[in-house]
Formats: sequence, structure tokens, C-alpha cells
Amino acid sequence: GGDPRAVFTSDKRRIESVKGVGPVIGATIAAWREHFDLAREEERMARAATDFITTRDEITTQYAPGEVVDVQQHDGSTLRLRKLHADYDATDRYAAMSYMQTHQARGEVVTGLLYIDPLATDLHTALNTSDKPLNTMGADLLCPGSKALDKINASLR
Repeated sequence: GGDPRAVFTSDKRRIESVKGVGPVIGATIAAWREHFDLAREEERMARAATDFITTRDEITTQYAPGEVVDVQQHDGSTLRLRKLHADYDATDRYAAMSYMQTHQARGEVVTGLLYIDPLATDLHTALNTSDKPLNTMGADLLCPGSKALDKINASLR
């Protein structure tokens, strides 16, 4: 509970009293002003209309496909959710963007599977990763040597 910003006004000893925080972390947090421009970050947060979010009880709701429900948030604001209707086609990219924009203009947040590329491959295929787990490979495969790394780095310049 409480305001998370309070950690910034705490002394090193109090910070270190938190379970899992040792002297190095405590000293780093206590000296945050040396590494962080608070005024600049608060200005950025104000421009983006953001604030710190504290832990609260989970908000849940149930609603049927195609239905709209207003969900009251902890700060008193209301979030209007629209669940996709049962016959929504999630394979049409442009229709998905249009649907989101139309409902956003009405102040609604659309929920559900909005788009899936029917031709997409899995990430391992897209990245051409190895079928063999890295932790089973030897150093000779994982560390190709300085010449190979120089060649890779040169290709990225």
C-alpha cells in the first residue's frame, strides 16, 4: 500500500530493511537523484497524462459476445469494453483496424482476438532458430570465434 514515490524520500537504512534489498541496491536507490532527472520525468508523465499505478484488488467482469459493459475503475473513472461478436472475422487486417477505430471513436475498448495473420509462421521459423536447445550445445557452436564475430559485426555496420 501507500504511495510508491515514498521510496525516493527514504534513507538507505530504511530501504535496506525491505526483504531482498541489500547494501548495493539500497545505496543505488538512496542515491537516485545522481542518476535521474525527476523534474524532466514528471514533465514527461504530465504530457503523457500518466501517473504511478499502485497495487489494487483485481477488477473483473463478465459479458457476452457483442455486448458492451461499463467497468468502474479504482479511481472512479469508467472503462467501456466491447467484446467482439461471435461471427467476427479476425483474419481481415483492414477490417480489424477499421473496427477498432470506429469503436474507439465511441469511447469503447474492443476486447477479444482482433487480428490473426492466417499465413504467419511460428517465431522459431521466422527467426530461423535451432531445433536443438542452446544449453545442450557446446562452446564451439555457441562461440564461433573472433573472426566469425568480426564478420558478423562488419555486416551490421
